[in-house]
Amino acid sequence: MSPPCVSRRGERGVTLIELIVTITVLALAGVALMGTMGYLAGESGNAIAETQAQAVADKYLASALAQSFASVSSGTATQNSMRVTIAVSSSGALTSVPSAAAKRVDVTVTTPNGQTVTATGYRLTYP
Repeated sequence: MSPPCVSRRGERGVTLIELIVTITVLALAGVALMGTMGYLAGESGNAIAETQAQAVADKYLASALAQSFASVSSGTATQNSMRVTIAVSSSGALTSVPSAAAKRVDVTVTTPNGQTVTATGYRLTYP
């Protein structure tokens, strides 16, 4: 008597090699995704700090430009661990405005991690 012939034609399944390859591909995709997410999480903190620094610079610039022409002056300050520098200089950059009648105000804010943001405005004397 001979053993019965087993037909593999109707069988379905996954071989061990196919399973190992699938797991490896999925693991590599997961590692790449985690690396990308880590990078983006680190960069989002910089964007928040830069946005806060821009808001501080805008506030100080608006405050400086609201003062009278004679009282606009340079100075430094600290706000929320950010260093604020206000530089005032005579400006001849504006056409048809004498340099003695215009002051350029530059407000530079430096964040704790070293990023700098600058806001610039002009204060004019009015006739």
